[in-house]
Amino acid sequence: MGEAGNDKAFVKAENSTKLVKILNGAVPPQALDLERVVLGALMIDSNAIHEVGSIIKDSEVFYSKQHQAIYEAILMLMNDMKPVDLLTVCEQLKFNGKIEVAGGYSYIVDSSQLVSSTAHIEYHSRILLQKYIGRQTISLARKLIEKAYDDQTDVIELLAESSNELSSIQDIVLSGAKQITFSEALDKVEQRVEFLTNQDEGAITGVTCGLTKVDKFTSGWQPGTYVTIGARPGMGKTSLLVGNMVGAAKQKVATGFISLEMNTVELVGRAVAVDSHFHLSQLLTKGFEKNEYFTQLRKVTEDMKRYNCHFNDQVSDITDIIATARKWKRDHNIGILFIDYLQLIGDRSYKGSMREQELSRITRKIKLLAKELNIPIIVPAQLSRNVENRGGSKRPLLSDLRESGAIEQDSDIVAFIYRPEVYGIDVDEDQDMIDQNCNSELIFSKFRAGGTGTVLIYWKGDKTKFYNHAYIDQSSTDILDNVKQPNDAFAQDNDDMPF
Repeated sequence: MGEAGNDKAFVKAENSTKLVKILNGAVPPQALDLERVVLGALMIDSNAIHEVGSIIKDSEVFYSKQHQAIYEAILMLMNDMKPVDLLTVCEQLKFNGKIEVAGGYSYIVDSSQLVSSTAHIEYHSRILLQKYIGRQTISLARKLIEKAYDDQTDVIELLAESSNELSSIQDIVLSGAKQITFSEALDKVEQRVEFLTNQDEGAITGVTCGLTKVDKFTSGWQPGTYVTIGARPGMGKTSLLVGNMVGAAKQKVATGFISLEMNTVELVGRAVAVDSHFHLSQLLTKGFEKNEYFTQLRKVTEDMKRYNCHFNDQVSDITDIIATARKWKRDHNIGILFIDYLQLIGDRSYKGSMREQELSRITRKIKLLAKELNIPIIVPAQLSRNVENRGGSKRPLLSDLRESGAIEQDSDIVAFIYRPEVYGIDVDEDQDMIDQNCNSELIFSKFRAGGTGTVLIYWKGDKTKFYNHAYIDQSSTDILDNVKQPNDAFAQDNDDMPF
């Protein structure tokens, strides 16, 4: 190695040493006095262990080895359904051979005499858990620093590994989440019914779907809900999602859209088509016949720049998707997430060879993510070819979901897009479609919080978007005569509103 190379290696080693020294020199997060108070409270009130045990599930949450030994003894007593008090804890420590590690009888007796009440034990326990999470985070950071300085480290694998470890730390946070009692839950049910009763007619309680007829059926996508939109290719899954995104953005809901199939520019082009009278082909393939159209396009795009929408077309692994969603939630407080689409998602942490099992892990993680972020997550899913091989109307069924029954199991809502014209079926024979001036169906085959059913909607192919019902065909009319304002496509009565 040359002189320059030696200097470079020396600088790198010096920097690494400095960073590690900084980490090693600082005192890890801890609260020794509080640890002792919590342990003392447990020994004067055996019922307190149920509150503490739901938050502190492992003795390592305590920083002191003494306190770890004592809490370990308390957990053993609890698991054996034995009473927890000063005498039983001392006996258990003696049986474990850790009475001296715990500081001896005098230390344990003194700890029990430090407190006279257990009133704040839950609050104190959460502080200890936060300190432990801080130590775990520091440990992960130290590991990342040391490995990142190693030339032999694959940084991509390092990031993936660290993401999994960070998820484990996040699980600790969730394990300490407050659980409400049955009585508290009943109060919340009463409050929710009162809230729903006082809503104006037609008001929705969740995030709009962008289609008022669907909103009336669902009352909007609810927080923590995992929604699967199933359809065969070419049915309009992505178009439905983009319309949903625009509808939510117009209601000032921050949105996140992760696309594994299309790039961001193409998706945004579709959003412009949804929010205007421009045809998608004009925006993405053909361009304008008249230069005057550019004036209107600029009005539309300037208006849309106010929408709080976020896109990512670079991730395909569920770990990266989760990390992206968490960042959007933290930085932008997104209220809904779209992932297009399920079968393209991978899971690099899965080491098996069965795609069905991998997909089961993915759907479970999506459901948990929806609950964690408390937002609806909308994920299209490809259906099997069984639909096309079936006779009759060819309406999709839950059994048509490809690759895994876990999709149905983990989803709170499963809705299918059905367009009879795709299969050469004449909608003129369907009286309901004729009465409602529609040509498509959104079939709710699973609805955990409501009943199943079908909502009739209208698909307009040249604009690649769904409407509540058919409207006057303006395809042959000059666009400038129809769009007076950037929002004109939405400036209609509810029943005529395209989204």
